Amino acid sequence: MTAVNQNFTMYQGDSKNLIVAVEGVTDLIGVTLKWGLRKREYDTTNLVLKENEITVSGTEIRIPLKPPDTETLLGTYYHECELTDQQGNVSTLFTGIVTILRSAV
Repeated sequence: MTAVNQNFTMYQGDSKNLIVAVEGVTDLIGVTLKWGLRKREYDTTNLVLKENEITVSGTEIRIPLKPPDTETLLGTYYHECELTDQQGNVSTLFTGIVTILRSAV
């Protein structure tokens, strides 16, 4: 089941690691993960897309956000993480809202 309302706030241009424990699985070996950030839920273009950078440890995933990912963004955005298993089944792991605040520097 998709975890909804996985909301967080950060400052533009900051580094942040999204660390998520995936429930209902025993191992994430061999899965493909994608995380996207877009202006609105129904937009089709991701402003930030993470695939190869996502790391897995047991049933926990780590999505690294680097300063260039958000330095030009400001406001409220939608984010979503998708898993494709070894058999090609696609599941949305979580969705939510990201609030990016203006940096003072």
